[in-house]
Amino acid sequence: ELSIVNYYLPLPKNPYPVMRLINMLLLLLVFALPSQSQLLKKVLFFGNSYTSVNDLPGLISQVAHSQGDSLWYEQSTPGGFTFRLHTENPVTQTLITEANWDYVVMQEQSQLPSWPPDSVQLLVYPYAYILNQWVKQHDSCSTTLFYMTWGRRYGDQDNCPWYPPVCTYDGMQGRLRESYLEMGQMFIAQVSPVGIAWQHARVMYPAIGLYAADGSHPSICGSYLAACTFYGAIFQKSPVGAGYPPGIPSDTAILLQ
Repeated sequence: ELSIVNYYLPLPKNPYPVMRLINMLLLLLVFALPSQSQLLKKVLFFGNSYTSVNDLPGLISQVAHSQGDSLWYEQSTPGGFTFRLHTENPVTQTLITEANWDYVVMQEQSQLPSWPPDSVQLLVYPYAYILNQWVKQHDSCSTTLFYMTWGRRYGDQDNCPWYPPVCTYDGMQGRLRESYLEMGQMFIAQVSPVGIAWQHARVMYPAIGLYAADGSHPSICGSYLAACTFYGAIFQKSPVGAGYPPGIPSDTAILLQ
């Protein structure tokens, strides 16, 4: 858990692009019609437990395999890691140079991008810039894919007293959306809009339990929804008709797809 109060870090030495803040963006994830061609994608994931719980990369690989495609992946996902900690992690640095990745998925700690804009500019964007620079310096053809996460079931109650917008799910989700879309534009990158899909599912299918018991991490249904969203983002194909893990009823899987 991170607290806005007393959370101060020095700016990195690397400069990062300064761009005008964007007010409202509409992100449309357009799934191409399924094709018969089989695709192989090489993807590096780095983040934390939001990626490692339920083995999200493995779920994406299973969805891809069931649709006739293949995903070769590596990951660096220590619990609670931030972008800053990844810039200091030799495992992350080594994995970036291990292969010519089609996509490098970047997932920040679950609370930080929902904090006030000035805090996000200080604590998130400089380190996102460093990581993105490493990716581009190794292979200019690699695409950075930011993993937009979701708001907690009842918002971020730890930081609610200090920043009221995160007191509710909707408020926290709105800030996460703004920060991740801004990073996508700032670094000429793509965004996998898992948080937007999550919000849609909460509204349309409230009976589907997306959260684990802690109200923060994903249940297997939440991770499967993320996997379907990533399959669409990476392969540009619809996940409809894909396989699904045991424990998810078939009718639920269809709705999540």
